[in-house]
Amino acid sequence: MDKQIKSLYFYEGPILRFGKPVSSRWKAQTMAVSPAKAKSNFAWQARQVLGLTNNVPITLPGKTKLAS
Repeated sequence: MDKQIKSLYFYEGPILRFGKPVSSRWKAQTMAVSPAKAKSNFAWQARQVLGLTNNVPITLPGKTKLAS
């Protein structure tokens, strides 16, 4: 079985719910195989922190950064 190598990603920026800010400067980190997967992980983490279900749309407009 092929194992994909995960990298450490960071997010720092706002969380938007229905286009309105619910947090102006949220920080998180995750291990993921791609920036897209990292963004998905960050969205899940944000929903958990805010006590939201997975079907509530949120937007993370900040940049996802790869740890150096």
